[in-house]
Amino acid sequence: MVDVPRGSYYVPLNQPLGNLAFAALEPDTQSSYFANQILEGLQSAVRVMAEPTVKLEELP
Repeated sequence: MVDVPRGSYYVPLNQPLGNLAFAALEPDTQSSYFANQILEGLQSAVRVMAEPTVKLEELP
């Protein structure tokens, strides 16, 4: 269970560019947001292993 701050994003990987999102957020990949210091540390990201059961708002 994780408390997330308001304004956080959930990026589902079952979308057409899910593999791109995975590569960008995976800390061990060379071109990731972490390797290029776009995200400062692992504490700013959480890997969700199951689809959330809360109602999410889809952005246009």
